[in-house]
Amino acid sequence: MNKKQRLQKKLDAIWGIKKRPRYQQEDARSVVSTDESPLSNPISAHLKNLPSELKRIMGRTLSQLINEKWQDEEPRVDASYPVRHMFELYQTKVSNFTVEDVRFLIGQKTALEQMVPLSLYVLDDNILASGDFYDGDLLQALLSVPEDYWEKHTIQMQTLLGMLKADEAYLAMNINDKDLLCGIKGFIAKYE
Repeated sequence: MNKKQRLQKKLDAIWGIKKRPRYQQEDARSVVSTDESPLSNPISAHLKNLPSELKRIMGRTLSQLINEKWQDEEPRVDASYPVRHMFELYQTKVSNFTVEDVRFLIGQKTALEQMVPLSLYVLDDNILASGDFYDGDLLQALLSVPEDYWEKHTIQMQTLLGMLKADEAYLAMNINDKDLLCGIKGFIAKYE
């Protein structure tokens, strides 16, 4: 049993949390259980034709990407979710990340040099790719990336801008979150 499984077992015991299959049908014989969280969405399902510089990072852990080891002791079970999750990601290979993991790291402003390009490939496959919250939450995280990052990475900024402009009508029809729609319009207006 790996560290993540042991931690989940402790959480299950404390809070009575039981992981459910991602897709559960009415017929009990057809239920397929999985160790993934109900909303997790592996990034590998979205990645096609990755350039060699991104393929190289897939076999690395977050710790190796940022060239930094976890400084503190392993978080206790009652530690905050961001601390526990970041600890898990330090030990996890990028190839095993979910869309939620990428969204989380972008939100934490961690490993942006690797996570932003990776997320652009995910969004190229599905502009409304979702982590654990709502459709488009990965896009929302990208829109919160600091302006100085986009100024240093103009090709990535132009790529995102092109996606947003190409899918503008689709996004307007399929997004119910007003903050996300405002963020999209603001990004287009700012960088167009």
